[in-house]
Amino acid sequence: MPTRQPLTAPNMSSDFTKQFVLLKHDSARLFEYVRLIEPERCKAVFSPEIAPEVLQAIAVAIMQHASRETLEWAAAWLEGITQVPRFEMSMMMLDAPVARTLGRMFDALDALVGPDTAGTARDSISASRLTNLRAKFK
Repeated sequence: MPTRQPLTAPNMSSDFTKQFVLLKHDSARLFEYVRLIEPERCKAVFSPEIAPEVLQAIAVAIMQHASRETLEWAAAWLEGITQVPRFEMSMMMLDAPVARTLGRMFDALDALVGPDTAGTARDSISASRLTNLRAKFK
């Protein structure tokens, strides 16, 4: 399947894996693809677990392409990842390079949280969500 075909949300792990192989070196398209996965579908799509290579590539894509407009999505999606079976075990066994990449991803997301011109509490909610999520990804 050429990577230029329209991306569609995966229904199961094997669908994701096939597309991931084609997109893992194209962070912009990988970011676009991951955005198609609803947070509540992460558990099904990444079952039985999310591989460190996949997690690292997605973290790079989020780090490079997330914006203030996608910040709430990123937080919700990362919360969805925490529901994947064996997530906690995977976090305990992460290699140092993957852990550093996750840290840099959270640093990039934290940098997107700033003063809101409308003066709403949206950013403070995002900041607290990101703080809680960061703790789960250690």
